[in-house]
Amino acid sequence: MPNITVDNVRVDVDIDVEDFVDECSQKEMENLIKYLVDQKYLINTAIVTENQLTYDEEQFYILLEKLTNSYFTMSVKDRNVLENIAKKY
Repeated sequence: MPNITVDNVRVDVDIDVEDFVDECSQKEMENLIKYLVDQKYLINTAIVTENQLTYDEEQFYILLEKLTNSYFTMSVKDRNVLENIAKKY
């Protein structure tokens, strides 16, 4: 858990991650995601909310997530196909 020091007073804080994230505003959530991307915990992606996506866009992002999670099980040929598609755009 995080340790916070204010005016030379150290306080141990015991907060569940879910509780912290659930209380974040939209802007705070965007800052958290940006921080996680900067620290290489997440791959840089667009920050969107569900109501901003069309059904087709949502399905596209689901497919991209599946591809991301399948990197190590893909053949070199499949990765090359994806690389060529990405270079096209």
